[in-house]
Amino acid sequence: MSERQALRIVELIALVAIMALALGLRLGLPEVVEFRQDEANLSLLARQMAQGRLFPLHSIDSSVGVLQPPALLYYFLPPYLLSSDPLLATQYMGAMAALAVLLSYFLVRRYFGVMAAVCAAALFAASPWAVFFSRKLWPADQLALLTVVTFGTGMIGLLEG
Repeated sequence: MSERQALRIVELIALVAIMALALGLRLGLPEVVEFRQDEANLSLLARQMAQGRLFPLHSIDSSVGVLQPPALLYYFLPPYLLSSDPLLATQYMGAMAALAVLLSYFLVRRYFGVMAAVCAAALFAASPWAVFFSRKLWPADQLALLTVVTFGTGMIGLLEG
């Protein structure tokens, strides 16, 4: 086995460990997920949309009384197409946040190298606030994945044309 192959194996082991940490923290103990009025209202709207009873022009109210756009409901729609259980929706959010960790690893690896990617993904996987917000159905929770995708497409467009 060459040194290059050995480094690839170490990198793969690190990535598997990081993803195990990310998935464990985001999907573990689903029965202790915080679920309040905002989450219930969002869940109800998404469930009604999945059942074909509602085509909303807005989402839930923000804390200052402004109606939020309905794009958030489309983000939460896939789990409600399968089940009306909000627990599945919170698990879906955790899975999307773990996907953000994985995509951030590949994004950072592409432009800054393996060591930076391992450090960034490990910090993202273990960050308490990232974990906390990935375990809720709340408007800001979809930002992790969308931010990584936005930065990724921006970097590709800027640096690779």
